[in-house]
Amino acid sequence: MLELTRLRMLLEIHRRGSIAAAAKHLHLTPSAVSQQLKLLAKEVETDLLQRVPGGVRLTGAGILLAEHAERAMAELAAAEESLAVLKGSVGGELRVGCFPSAARALLPGVLAGLAMSYPDLTVTLRSLNSGDAVGALMAGEVDAAFVASYEHDLPDDSVAQTVRLGNDPLKAIGPRCHPLFQTATVALADLAEEPWLLDAESSMLHRVVNRACRQAGFVPRVRSRCPDSAITVAMAEAGLGVAILPRMAIMEAPVAALPTVPPMSRSVGLAVRRSRRRLPAMRALVDHAARLCPPLLVVSG
Repeated sequence: MLELTRLRMLLEIHRRGSIAAAAKHLHLTPSAVSQQLKLLAKEVETDLLQRVPGGVRLTGAGILLAEHAERAMAELAAAEESLAVLKGSVGGELRVGCFPSAARALLPGVLAGLAMSYPDLTVTLRSLNSGDAVGALMAGEVDAAFVASYEHDLPDDSVAQTVRLGNDPLKAIGPRCHPLFQTATVALADLAEEPWLLDAESSMLHRVVNRACRQAGFVPRVRSRCPDSAITVAMAEAGLGVAILPRMAIMEAPVAALPTVPPMSRSVGLAVRRSRRRLPAMRALVDHAARLCPPLLVVSG
């Protein structure tokens, strides 16, 4: 009988396109993966990989076997879920993806609550931006993912569904002594002459802020583009410009942070794989998130 461990290696090469990427995902060395795949090819008495410029690709037999492996893995996961549901106990392992600001602001309370209530449950965390977290969820690499959307379109399809937890307001930030930050709110139009500290140009936040500024009648004069909110906060504190960041990214930051006019926000939710939602452990995670996260967010009607 074929070993599932080797089949999983083959499947990961099929998914990721190279031995090196598969090995990294599996926390193995490329040489160890190559050796196991040679043994698998010997077992099935046919070549599973072929050399191509820049790496390897699966042969027809390799693709066929990888597709069977994927179905086998899905059946095993379903069997584990059915047994867990039958037992009704909260235990085992949940793999959770989470975007960085939520990992700081939301996740510690949720994980601490789970650890106290369910000592037999292990939650492993992967820090991923929301787009990568959704990709990992769709690929079955995580069971659930805390995700955010500036367009308010959280995952809901045949693979995943999302429990909406609330909204994370976007705040305009600047130095505390700045004259425009001495009121309760700040109008975007009033920041037209200020230098701007924007997120990376490829990010959704960059696009959302650019669009909002244009709708307010101006094109932001960009001083920096940086994906690291801590750097943006430090530059704003030093008086080098203004920025718009999610509230969870600037909690306790040494800057003035005001709601914008018009208001802006992003939706935050917990996306779960539909194939795992019946697990007692998953229900426990969803229940804790739904109870503990909304007080740290703005819950919309």
